[in-house]
Amino acid sequence: MKVKIEVVKVEGKCSAGYKPGDVFYLNEFILESEKPLCIHAVLAVSHVAYALAHGMDI
Repeated sequence: MKVKIEVVKVEGKCSAGYKPGDVFYLNEFILESEKPLCIHAVLAVSHVAYALAHGMDI
């Protein structure tokens, strides 16, 4: 399952340069992005990836 993730809000300065409206994708357990992802984004998405892997429906 490929899930589109859109940046809604950035508090402070994003070290990877993301701003509201930017998107990246979670394709199964692979993060797909044109820009690098910071550790904060990876940690935020990891909870969603785990839930999807264990049967959560979006």
